[in-house]
Amino acid sequence: MRTCAQYALDQPAPAILYYLIVRPPSGPPLCGVGVSNNSVARGFSSKEDQEFVSELFSVQFETGAAALTTEKQTRKRFEEYARRGPPVLLGGENTELFTRDVLGPSYSDQDDLLGISRTS
Repeated sequence: MRTCAQYALDQPAPAILYYLIVRPPSGPPLCGVGVSNNSVARGFSSKEDQEFVSELFSVQFETGAAALTTEKQTRKRFEEYARRGPPVLLGGENTELFTRDVLGPSYSDQDDLLGISRTS
């Protein structure tokens, strides 16, 4: 598992929390959550991975630390749907994937969850 230092997340700087769908070449679609000071595309080190990933939405945070806190809370809240198994992405970003759409349109409490650290 990579750390924030390996991804160069600048925790004091503004950041986004993103929610995306991964459509791997084999297997069912997966959803993922992550944080970045940059675009979602820059968060995936492998060009090959980028063709399988589509952003569903993102939320701007005043700091990377706040975005990271919300990401961790999201992963914990929905850990029963966490994907386990061999990597589906070449770049190693496989730890924040879910087997179902946990924050999609059917999730009625999305604003409450993201509002924990969200800026207006």
